[in-house]
Amino acid sequence: MIVFRTRSEGKYGWGNLVRLSWIATYLNQKENFNCSFIIEGGNKSEQFIKNLGLNLLACRKNISINAEINLLNSLDERANIIVEMLDFKYEHQKILKKNNFKVILLDDLLEQRYAVNAVICGQENSKVRPEIIKEKKTNFYYGYEYFPINPSLISNLKFEKHPKNKKNKKKTIGVLLGGLCYDVPLLKITKSLIKIQNDFDIIVVTGVATTNQLSNNLKKLIPSAIFYNSVNVENFFPKLDFAIVGGGYTKIESYIYRIPSLVISTQYHQIPLAKFFCKVTNQNYLGHSNYISSKVIEKKIKELISNKFNKVDYSLRDIFFNSFKNTISVIKKEFQI
Repeated sequence: MIVFRTRSEGKYGWGNLVRLSWIATYLNQKENFNCSFIIEGGNKSEQFIKNLGLNLLACRKNISINAEINLLNSLDERANIIVEMLDFKYEHQKILKKNNFKVILLDDLLEQRYAVNAVICGQENSKVRPEIIKEKKTNFYYGYEYFPINPSLISNLKFEKHPKNKKNKKKTIGVLLGGLCYDVPLLKITKSLIKIQNDFDIIVVTGVATTNQLSNNLKKLIPSAIFYNSVNVENFFPKLDFAIVGGGYTKIESYIYRIPSLVISTQYHQIPLAKFFCKVTNQNYLGHSNYISSKVIEKKIKELISNKFNKVDYSLRDIFFNSFKNTISVIKKEFQI
């Protein structure tokens, strides 16, 4: 049995839960493993897991460590645990270890002390493998080759860029910053697109928690644009000629689809990850959304659509095409399953 432990919604966002759901769905459907979730989240998180047909052990805003241990110990079979969440404290790890649970932690930031069986870091902020504070028996896997990209995206994606099959000559610009609603960045980006709205088809993904007021304000700025709260990435990126994406997962997704993109961080922990990724792939990183103006974004969009940027290096694509499989291999190895 494998239990997935995370937090979601609100300040935690959706990224961790979605990424763990890819792994759980694969292990459940392809490997026939019993996969369950313990989530610090709300009703939307609960419904998300149920819609995937996965088992939910608990979903509430506050779960104490003692309640978590009691729940895990009450299960009919011994659980292996996969964790991805901010502030998975050392003391929490030690309690799980004391109760003889095997634990794998997915962590992009590497800013904690570790007592788990294995840490998987699927992103990079340096070419040099970083030193981390860990116990001797904690194994460490670092690099893009362990990034658990959505396996359905990879299986359905051809190596060549998708044809647009467009009926008109307009090119399309898409905006996708992530699953949350990032009000201020969206307003800045939308203002930066005003002058080209008649020359391009524009698609803006605003996030699942978008307010009616924000939607109305964005539509007033660029009335001709198409707005969605959320999209299926596999349908979204093939439509695009250019993209403005966030510094988290979306920068990798647009890269895999070979979409020339501007990358803007919406959270501070994304800054070193996005900066390094753009450096090694030769893309344009604009910085954190709090410190860039719509005028700067407008200038960079003009450069993007004029093909003034250097050619993007797509040599990492082959690594990402195998990274999910590598992650699953590590999980099976560490849990000896």
